[in-house]
Amino acid sequence: MKIILPLVLIWIIILSAQAQIVPDKTAHDFGDLYAQSERFVDFHFKNTGSSTAFILRVEKQANTVYQISSSTLLPDSSVVVRIQVSEKKKGPFSIKVPVYLSDRNEAVQLKLTGNIKEVSPDLSSLTDCPNFSRKPTDGNPTDFMLTVVTIHKNT
Repeated sequence: MKIILPLVLIWIIILSAQAQIVPDKTAHDFGDLYAQSERFVDFHFKNTGSSTAFILRVEKQANTVYQISSSTLLPDSSVVVRIQVSEKKKGPFSIKVPVYLSDRNEAVQLKLTGNIKEVSPDLSSLTDCPNFSRKPTDGNPTDFMLTVVTIHKNT
């Protein structure tokens, strides 16, 4: 009993100190993607600890590109990892992107899923991940109001 209690206390301390960087989500479903659909998503990582932490590495996967707003997480601050899917063939996809953080030994797995319904003929738009001045939208970018004014040639 004298040995078990200290081991349990050490285990609780290790578990509470380990989750210093917390992602806002670990999965994103793009749904059906068409030629003009936005194919990027932002994952926010927040440092809830009292010491500086780091994003060590984002493992680039086939058909993905990414940008990081900063690799240093000061206490009580956040960084953004933006990942764009640049899949060039139709059909469903499921991609896991490991993100290595300084506060843990195992990578955080970010899962991206979706279904490519239509591929853009201009594949050059799939090469660069958008910079952080552009925000992902919540809806379909092709859904908008259009007003058409018809002018009769006699009037």
